[in-house]
Amino acid sequence: MSLQWGPNTLLYNTTKVKPAPTSWSAIYSPKYKGKVTVPDNPIQIADAALYLSKTNPSLGITDPYELNQKQFDAAVALLTKQKPLIKKVLGTGVRRDRSVQER
Repeated sequence: MSLQWGPNTLLYNTTKVKPAPTSWSAIYSPKYKGKVTVPDNPIQIADAALYLSKTNPSLGITDPYELNQKQFDAAVALLTKQKPLIKKVLGTGVRRDRSVQER
């Protein structure tokens, strides 16, 4: 039974990001270094696994919430590679509100 659920949206500033991203690969691309903001939550692992399920099918990921060690390690490696590209990690609640206001 799910505790929470909701959409994962790819938001971007249409006046600053041209051309518009066409896939989630944008958040892992050096092209957007210093322009990527991600939430500070464990769902990022599942998002990375879902991305890998499409870009690296040899990993055999069928469920981003049930990974074997090899799949988990691949998701962590992708997030580690993404880390230098990130401008800001958004916290939750009040911390998130303040982060958005700082822009």
